[in-house]
Amino acid sequence: MKNAMFCFSLTVPLVLSMVGCAASYQPSTPDAKTGWVTEFYSEQSLGPKVPSCLTRVSREQILSGKYVEVKVPHLRSSRYVSAEVPAGMKLTLGDKVEVSPANCKDGKIPIVIQVLSAKPATSVK
Repeated sequence: MKNAMFCFSLTVPLVLSMVGCAASYQPSTPDAKTGWVTEFYSEQSLGPKVPSCLTRVSREQILSGKYVEVKVPHLRSSRYVSAEVPAGMKLTLGDKVEVSPANCKDGKIPIVIQVLSAKPATSVK
């Protein structure tokens, strides 16, 4: 019985802290989602076919560094979304960002709204 009470006393604070962490982020728009920058489009990564969301954008614009791929969690898997980076915003691979809309719906290209947490820079020795 003492063992069960001890486990219960440890479980309650853990669950409450997890709820607190989950409640701390509020999206800036109803259709916004969080994700991680996984790729800056380059000639090598893009290949001959452009992402379906960017078919109306010229290849030169895609390769200009203005568009990135963002991995957005979805249920038990993830989706990859092409998103536009606003002028002046600096991103690195692994940055946690907010995109809106969360997918390429009705011809709207998702835009990176904000950087939620930047991946720390790693030094090369």
